[in-house]
Amino acid sequence: MDDIIFNLSIFSLFLCLAIIGLILLLSIGLGRKKLLILWFFFIIALSGFAYFAEPSPSDDLYRYYLNINRLRNGIPNVQFVESPLILQKIWFFLIAQTNNNGWLPATAVLFFGFFVGSIANDYMKKNNVATRIIILYFLSCLGCCSVFSLISGVRNVIAFALWYWTYYFFYEKKKIVFYILTLVAALLHTAVVICLILSLIYHYYLKMKAGKDFVKVVIIIVLIAYVLPSPLIGNILARIPNSYANLMSQKWNYYFQYEGIMGDMGSLFVRLIVLFFTGSAIYLIVRKRGEITFSEFILSIGIPMSFSNIIFERFIILIGLVSLPTLNNTYQIMSKRIRFFYYGATLILLSIRILLSFYSMFVYMRFNGQALGGFLQSIFRG
Repeated sequence: MDDIIFNLSIFSLFLCLAIIGLILLLSIGLGRKKLLILWFFFIIALSGFAYFAEPSPSDDLYRYYLNINRLRNGIPNVQFVESPLILQKIWFFLIAQTNNNGWLPATAVLFFGFFVGSIANDYMKKNNVATRIIILYFLSCLGCCSVFSLISGVRNVIAFALWYWTYYFFYEKKKIVFYILTLVAALLHTAVVICLILSLIYHYYLKMKAGKDFVKVVIIIVLIAYVLPSPLIGNILARIPNSYANLMSQKWNYYFQYEGIMGDMGSLFVRLIVLFFTGSAIYLIVRKRGEITFSEFILSIGIPMSFSNIIFERFIILIGLVSLPTLNNTYQIMSKRIRFFYYGATLILLSIRILLSFYSMFVYMRFNGQALGGFLQSIFRG
């Protein structure tokens, strides 16, 4: 039965990707509901695929599985028990009540699909958006978070997705809900604090009414991008007598010193994607010379943030999540000829990034003895 489900998941993934290819190739227009149905089936297939992932010892997922196994056996380690990341502990505890650790990456994929799908659905309701832009947005989220990171890293991708979903729906109308859910996301992964800092700085920028002064905008963006990755913040946090602040300090200094986990080829394409998105945001900012959107603000920080090792690897997730307004606005103001090259370049970069991500999964993971998984591994590993 497991083999059938896994094979069906793989078949469905390739089928969804083939349908997406045909839609883009033939310029087929789809309505909001049909696009969401396509996304839903892709996420279900990816979730089934993730359920069977068997991590290698170098993966975060391997460490998470060890913690869940210890919880299931009633002997959690001290570090896990004392961790201030309460939401992580609750999630792992619930998975420990099942008979299979695969529910952890499977539920992560479902959460991610819900957050991204909800944002796309609401944006389509309020704006005139081309089918290809929504598909590019879905690919941007998958490419920037990396499917491998979603399935292996689990926590950071879901924490970022939860935070941006919270910001998108609640910041303007229900700030109290926004801050509560931001706290919830921060209790899953400390990197969410970076998102909160960026949002507060952005809204401070709006109150400053610096929007018409382009020089101020550039200065703010560059300062943010270079201050955040520095060890200064980690050193400040270390002086605060609080377990969560101390955990953040450790993580911050670790991120600053860490060289990153992306290979040369993966790193190259990630930086090309960031350069592309950042260029789109700067293009819009220069064109209108006025108040910039949150999407443009985040994307504009991309280039200088790309020099910051693993913090950048976390930050790239946010770039994909916030990209929809910038993708759509850039596409709409371009001439048809430039649109073709813009759309084509974005599609090629994101497709290569996603393929590299799947390549990483088949190189570094196994799939619980599934015959098709072993066959695909042999192909990717050569």
